[in-house]
Amino acid sequence: MALAHDNLTVVGGGIAGLTLADHLCRMGARVVLVEKESRVGGLARSIPINGQMHDLGPHRFYTHDPEVLAYIEDILGDNLQHLERKTSIRLYGRAQPWPLTRRIFKDMPVSHVVRVGLELLGRSRKPVDNYEEYVKSRYGATLYGIFFKPFTEKFFRSPGRDLHPDWARASIDRAIIDKKPDTDSLHYLISRLLSPKREMRFAYPVEGGIQAFSDRVAHRLATSGRATVMTGSAVTGLDMEAGRITGLTLSSGERLSPGNVVWTGPLGPLFEMAGGGGSGLGFLNTSFHFLTVKHPPRVHDQWMYVPEQEFRALRVTFPANFHPREREGWATICVEVTAPREGSTERDLEEETVAVTDDLVRLGIISHGDEVVDRQSRVVENSYPVYTKNYPAELRRCLARLSGISNLYLTGRSATFSYNNMDHSIRQAMDLSQWLGDMDRPPSREEKLKKILSSRPRYGRVESGQATP
Repeated sequence: MALAHDNLTVVGGGIAGLTLADHLCRMGARVVLVEKESRVGGLARSIPINGQMHDLGPHRFYTHDPEVLAYIEDILGDNLQHLERKTSIRLYGRAQPWPLTRRIFKDMPVSHVVRVGLELLGRSRKPVDNYEEYVKSRYGATLYGIFFKPFTEKFFRSPGRDLHPDWARASIDRAIIDKKPDTDSLHYLISRLLSPKREMRFAYPVEGGIQAFSDRVAHRLATSGRATVMTGSAVTGLDMEAGRITGLTLSSGERLSPGNVVWTGPLGPLFEMAGGGGSGLGFLNTSFHFLTVKHPPRVHDQWMYVPEQEFRALRVTFPANFHPREREGWATICVEVTAPREGSTERDLEEETVAVTDDLVRLGIISHGDEVVDRQSRVVENSYPVYTKNYPAELRRCLARLSGISNLYLTGRSATFSYNNMDHSIRQAMDLSQWLGDMDRPPSREEKLKKILSSRPRYGRVESGQATP
């Protein structure tokens, strides 16, 4: 009998966990989905503010994978629209289209233009072991200083030289979202800057925010007759016997006896509960500040990156611009600020709210702070994996141990410690469900380790404990 027909417990109700549970149920499995939050969705979650659903930061479905796109269309049905991507980044004191176009040359000093050109022509491909040197060797010191350094060091609150080169590949490719981005190609970079802006379109729910996707999958699970969805339940402990998980303890005190376990949450707590101690892998937390103002948004972008260090805001999202029919009346603006894993206190959040309100005034998004009529904040833990220089070795160590647990499988952004977009998490879950469905015996440690590593994005390799840029 295929492993997918055993009873499975999926830990984590984010995009990966929901997709996996849905596919396994349709293959005949009985599934228990355990989600620590009161509502499914994970990072792909929305909250109600003034009668409207607002996402935790900007979300979009952008994929050239026909199976992933078909699944998104199947779930959302008539609640699906396709929008032109409108994104900007603050450079030289004003918003520039992102990805960058030739308009940047209007604001870039001539000395910068000359230096960028010379550095791109003379760039090297020498081996490097950190993010800063990687970017400088591919794009030059000037571009690094203008954008990559301030944004990345503001994002991580850490010097670029302390980060692994994989972060350059992950963040640059994911920001551009081209079909087959080759940002390491001089021809690509020049054509990008000299060509007019190209239209990029993405899929997004008509109503309900990104939460609509997660809720529809959860509803399908709940009505399948083969799934149980448990929200507000965190896994706080596990029992093991003979290299196998025999029980899961939940925050409610309830205990589950799973046949197989698929973990989509952060690796650290799992590694510790499995007796591995500290994982050595870090995540960032993100605070989301929702500020409601008295007028429609004065910015037509869906979101704006803010790399300048003098602003606390890292990214500003305008939810009304995801819903063209809702631009009348008051609008809510979402401002993101990242923080180290230890998180933010309530006092920190209050101070941040004051600071980001001032940011919106100085950015010209609102005229004065009195325009804000409502303020709400949320902190989301483990929102981004931190690619430190030694992360490949630490990841390899964790995965090697966890792969030895015979009935444990890993998938999704947090569990595979990879900077996934939603479409990639869906692809990972679809692939794992098929693999489990085809498997008529428990896979070996080596087979599971290979499967986990191959499911991660194409940048970097950790098979030997070392990454290759």
